[in-house]
Amino acid sequence: MDNAPGRRFASDLRTRVLPLATLTLIACGAVLQLAGAPSAGDAVWAATVAVMLVPLTVSIAKALAAGRVGVDAIALIAMAGALAVGQYLAGAVIALMLSGGNALEAMASRRAPQRVRLGRGPDRGAGRGRRRACARRRAGSG
Repeated sequence: MDNAPGRRFASDLRTRVLPLATLTLIACGAVLQLAGAPSAGDAVWAATVAVMLVPLTVSIAKALAAGRVGVDAIALIAMAGALAVGQYLAGAVIALMLSGGNALEAMASRRAPQRVRLGRGPDRGAGRGRRRACARRRAGSG
């Protein structure tokens, strides 16, 4: 149980802080580019990619050790390649997509067990409403 707060912090970092920080740094780089400091904007984007490569590399190393390879490995290669050829904004956008996707996945996995524990499945109320509306349209047009 002593590791639970540490895991919770790491989960919060992945799901909230990384995507928000990545988006903020992309915006800062864009502001610098527009303000006439393209070198500074590129430096911010390059730093964003470099920093985001660290947690990604760690997670991929763990996945490879467990015998799993996923699309994160492709993102790692794309980000490193973007950094190598000087396409810093492209690498930063890939980092944003990856961190945002990981955040959505983590939130969904936390939410799914909660719905199962409560004995509720997916909310299907909207589907019933659509079926009723279609039935009313058919009845009125026939």
